[in-house]
Amino acid sequence: MADTTITAGANDIIYTGANIASLISGHSGTYTLSSGFTLYVPFTNATAGLVDVSSLVGRLDPQTTTTSYFPVYSAINGSFDSTPIKTPSVNVSAGVVIWVPVTSSLATLVDVRTLISSLSASPPASPNTPPGPSSAASSQVAGTGASTSAQSVASGDTSGTTTSTSQTSISSSNLNTPVGSNSATETSPTASNPTSSQNLASPSTPAIGATVAETTFIGAVAGGVIGGLIIGVLIGALIWGLCFRGRPGPMAATTPSTRDSRDRKSLPTVVAKEKGAREVEGAAVATTWRKHLPQEKDDHAIIREFQSMFVQIQLHVEGFYGPEVGKVSKRTVEPIERLAPGQLPGLLLHTKDALPILEAILARWIVQRISLRSDAKYSLLPIEFAGIPEQNKWHMETDGRENGLAAESRNGFSQAFAEWRVLTGFLLPNPAPIHDGTVGVEANIARAASALTQAFAPWELPGKSNGDRTGSLRVILQLASKAGILLFTQPSTFMFEWSSRAGAQGNSLIVTPALLRRLDASGKPLRSAQVLIEPRVSSI
Repeated sequence: MADTTITAGANDIIYTGANIASLISGHSGTYTLSSGFTLYVPFTNATAGLVDVSSLVGRLDPQTTTTSYFPVYSAINGSFDSTPIKTPSVNVSAGVVIWVPVTSSLATLVDVRTLISSLSASPPASPNTPPGPSSAASSQVAGTGASTSAQSVASGDTSGTTTSTSQTSISSSNLNTPVGSNSATETSPTASNPTSSQNLASPSTPAIGATVAETTFIGAVAGGVIGGLIIGVLIGALIWGLCFRGRPGPMAATTPSTRDSRDRKSLPTVVAKEKGAREVEGAAVATTWRKHLPQEKDDHAIIREFQSMFVQIQLHVEGFYGPEVGKVSKRTVEPIERLAPGQLPGLLLHTKDALPILEAILARWIVQRISLRSDAKYSLLPIEFAGIPEQNKWHMETDGRENGLAAESRNGFSQAFAEWRVLTGFLLPNPAPIHDGTVGVEANIARAASALTQAFAPWELPGKSNGDRTGSLRVILQLASKAGILLFTQPSTFMFEWSSRAGAQGNSLIVTPALLRRLDASGKPLRSAQVLIEPRVSSI
C-alpha cells in the first residue's frame, strides 16, 4: 500500500495507531480516541532553554479517561527526531515542537481544545537553568519545527523523511510507541557559594598589645572568682531548702502557714503549661503526617470517573445486545435472577425493549460491588476494604428509604468510619492499579465478566464474538474497581441513591443511580445532600 503523507501544522494533533496516522486540525469540539490509539499533542517552545517535559506530560493527566506518558518526540532543524525524549527535561531552541503522547485503554471522547489549552498554559523554557545529565535520550535539541507531515505505511515499516524550512516528515511507525513510563528522577544541581573569612590585624605597638592582654587576663580571673562564689551560694541555699522542707519538725509543725500561697499554685500552672505545649506539639505532628494520606479529590475528577463508567456500561449493552432477539421465558431469565436478585429480571418477561433493563441490571450489579453492599468475597474492592463493612452491614448505597450508615447510632461513628477508610486506603499496598493489585479483585473481575456474559446470552447480537463481549465487560469492571477505590478513600462520605429526585413514576426505570455527598471531609452531615451526578431515568 502506498505511503500516505499528512501535512500537520505546528499546532495540529497527530492521531496514530495500528500502523495508520491521521490529522486533527482546528481543535473544535471533541474527538473519539479509539482503544489502543494515540494522540500526539504539540507544544511549541517560544524561547530557547530547558523545557520541563514532566510538567508537559502531567498537564494532560486531569482528563482521567486518558493517560499521557513518556517518551515524547520533537522536531530538530525542521526534521523529525526519531530519538525519543525520556528524561524529565531537555534543552531546546526557540520554535522547537514537542509532541506529548496521550492514549486510553477504552474508547473515549477527548476534548481537543482542553488538550491544546493545557499545553499552551505551560511555562516557557528556563533560559538560566543549567542542562541536565548528558545522555543519548537527553541530548541537546536545536532547530525549529514550524509544520509537520505524517507518513503511514500499512506494513508498519518506517518511510523516508523529507525536510524543508516549513514542514517535517514523520513516520507513523516511530509514533506507535507502547504505552509505558520511562520517566527518570529529575535532579537539580545546587549552587554552592562558599564564603571565606579573613583575620585582619591592625598594626599596633607591642607595649599597647601586652597591656591590653594583661588587663583582660586579670579581669577574667576576677570575674571567674566572683561568679564561682555566687554559684556556690545558690547551690548551698537550694540544698538547704530541699533538706529542711522534706523533714517534719518543729518548724514544719508550728509554721504551716508561712508557705506562700503562690507556691501551692505553681505546680498546677507548670503542669498546665507543659500539657499545652504537648498538645501544640502533637497537633503539629498530626498535621505533618496527615498530609501524606489520601486527600480530597476535586469533584470534577470524581464526576468524570463515574460518568465514564456509566457511559461505558451503556455503550457495552447497546453494542453487544439487542432489544428482543428471541422468545423470553422464565427459564431464560433464571441466570440473571441468580446474579442479580430483585424485581429487575422479572421485567424482562413483559417488555419489548430489554436494553434499558439489561443496562439497569448491569449498573446495579456493579454499584453494589463498589459501595460495600455485596459479599466481601465477590466485591470489586480489595477484601481489606469490604470485610469489616460486611460484618457491620455498612454500605454506601440507598434506595431513598434507608441509609446503610444511618443505622449506626454510636457517637463519632461518621468521623471514625471516614478516618478508617482513608487510613485503610493509605496502608493497603498499592490498591489503585488493578492489574497489579490483589489477586482476589482480579479473580472476581474475571469470574464476573464470564458469568454476566453468559447470563445476557439470550439477547446477544449476531456477528459479535463471545471473547469480545467478555473482554469489553472485563475492562468496564476494572474501571469500576478503580472508581470504587477512589470513592472509598475519600475523606468525604458518598452515597449511591436509586431513587428519582424528580419524582418519576409509572413505567419509568432508574437505569443509573445518583451520586451524592452525604458527609463532608470532617465527617459532619451536610444539611442537604450535594448531588454530583443525577440519576438517569428511562421509560419501559
